[in-house]
Amino acid sequence: MTAAARDLGTTLLAAALFAAVAMWWTWPLALHPGSAIAQLASEDPQWNPVIFFDRLLTIAGTARNADALLAFAPRTLIETGLCSPHPQAAALGEHMIELGVLAAPFRALSDNTVLVHNVTLLSSFILSGLGMFLLVRHLTGSVAAAILAGLALAIHPTRLMNLSHPFVVAIHWIPFALLFFERLLRHGRIADATALSVVATLQCVTGAYPLLTFAVLMLPYACLRLFAYRSLLDLRRLALLGAAAAITGVVTLWVLLAYIHQGEVWSVFQLRNRVFVSYQELSFGSRATFGVLMPLLALTALVSAAVDLVKPAEPRDRPGLPLAALITAALACVSFGAQGTLWPGGPQGPSLFRALEPLVPMLSAIRAPGAVSMGATLSLLILAGIGMGRLTTRLRPIGAVAASAVIVAALLAETFNPTFARAVYGRDHRAELRPIAARAAETGAYRSFDEHGYDGAVIDVPYPASVGRGIVAQSHYTFMAGIHGRATAACYNSFNPPSHFNLVRIAARLPAARALDELAAVGLRNIVVHRNGAAYGNGAARGRDAAAGLIRLLESADGVELLETNKDAAALRITKRIDTTADVASLELLGIVTPKIFAPARKAADMLARFVEIGVRNNAATVFRLPDPIAPVQARALWYRASAPASASAAAADSAPAYTVEHQALLPLALAAGAEDTIQLDLRPYPPVGRYRLAIELPGLKLRLEAPATVEVRR
Repeated sequence: MTAAARDLGTTLLAAALFAAVAMWWTWPLALHPGSAIAQLASEDPQWNPVIFFDRLLTIAGTARNADALLAFAPRTLIETGLCSPHPQAAALGEHMIELGVLAAPFRALSDNTVLVHNVTLLSSFILSGLGMFLLVRHLTGSVAAAILAGLALAIHPTRLMNLSHPFVVAIHWIPFALLFFERLLRHGRIADATALSVVATLQCVTGAYPLLTFAVLMLPYACLRLFAYRSLLDLRRLALLGAAAAITGVVTLWVLLAYIHQGEVWSVFQLRNRVFVSYQELSFGSRATFGVLMPLLALTALVSAAVDLVKPAEPRDRPGLPLAALITAALACVSFGAQGTLWPGGPQGPSLFRALEPLVPMLSAIRAPGAVSMGATLSLLILAGIGMGRLTTRLRPIGAVAASAVIVAALLAETFNPTFARAVYGRDHRAELRPIAARAAETGAYRSFDEHGYDGAVIDVPYPASVGRGIVAQSHYTFMAGIHGRATAACYNSFNPPSHFNLVRIAARLPAARALDELAAVGLRNIVVHRNGAAYGNGAARGRDAAAGLIRLLESADGVELLETNKDAAALRITKRIDTTADVASLELLGIVTPKIFAPARKAADMLARFVEIGVRNNAATVFRLPDPIAPVQARALWYRASAPASASAAAADSAPAYTVEHQALLPLALAAGAEDTIQLDLRPYPPVGRYRLAIELPGLKLRLEAPATVEVRR
């Protein structure tokens, strides 16, 4: 048997092992892959519902991106059709493009979105282990060390605890990138450069957190390894490395431009409540610990390297193992993702995130910078693999096999034995199944649009926006959108655009003729009314009664066709012709409605204190609608000290505003002839504490409004 055949055989056996462990841990999911999902049995009951709703979003995003790739429509990876008619909705949260890449082969074989999601999740376990296996085998030549390191990454507790958010901890392409980076520097081959550009691109389009992890880890690693290989660097190697970096950069920038657009044009990215890893939590027994076994093996690698220092140095054309690069990369990832003291009352640890936050655009919108500490875990596991390789090479073959079996068994016990897992990681990692499947009757309502030849987006009713009912309903509608594949008004994301709240107001007016006209003008002619009372928030029975009443009223409304009705849902189509105008001159601004106090929201009920509302009337004889694609208008908040002249005209003539802040405002998506609505304007950031008179200007429309009374800003 040739060396290449032997390497291929061990690689396939390792992949089979990683798949078997993942299937064993999630058992009996393999018996129900299309109708259930695996989740942690020890999940916090308070967060368990939200985690499940996030899982629905992940399932839908995986399917939609796979469909886009199979249809050779890369534009729809960003224009997902969610939150319709808002543009580039993928950038309102995690885009999940790489999940779509993994899912595409399975999606081509099955329309079952749950099945595709489960198989894709399993493949991410295999890829994590396989990439680490290949890298550590390349570095050490030890199959046993490679299997241990691959298994440790594939089943790492941080991954197990984020099954609903695989795009947060999906660092499985980084080992491949390190492998091909090392091979490119060593051999200078085009094949290695091509592979590097592919895996690095996939890693960069996995999600925001893995992208940050890759950047923070790769920068110090690459710099130190380039220095180590400096005697081998020639024009060919540098050109190939530059080409791989350019390809990765172009694709990454294409994705990032959508986020930049959302931030600059729509201002949807606000400061989030950030979750860091505490330096104390990296210690044994804490939730962010590295465990026990892997740090000991990593220490073995470092001690072995220290012993090797007494030997002659490596030849200049053999840079040796990347120990220094891995240690530096691990420290960078920990410093970025962690903050706080090393022990109670101890000195404050460094935070690279705090230093970069003022300098890097939109970094303040990152919710969980602690996720970048996964890069430290990755570096530590590579060091552990090197330590395992050093250990087994000093044993006889039978001793190496026995030691490998004992260490692998210890790793599995440390991770999956409930007693050991709680002692080492602070929590139990047992999995349980949760049934999940779309109801046939409900999907039938969506299919009726296809059967009648009606294209276009769907709006699901009820369409709530509250923290409670909104999360339940919108996550379910998003899940259904992944099944029926149409554009949808459903908007379950990290950030909600102003158009979402506009549609909430329009949908609440159903079955009024005005609401039907406005929905048709927006392009939402397909309506699905859900009979599930939970979405109404007033009891299942009352909710079903409300849905039944709404269906009857819509069915009898002028210009509405009932396509399908069943025990779960009804599908209706607005068929009447709507005359529209996009002339903003037809809009009249009526005045400002403001809270008396502006203060940071401390609870959900205080959120409205962020906004002012501007009344709007459509004076045209036809329905006003924003042009497609929709765009906001420039707004300006002028804050005058209350001590300034009381008269509005005097204030404009005799005093300058103490503070002027630029904002973005969205005119009504659609407004029926003669009807009134409101524009919501988020006034953050607020001026300093004090009492003010407030004016709002829309320069593009040459309009100015004065608040009717003084307002107070508190902290």
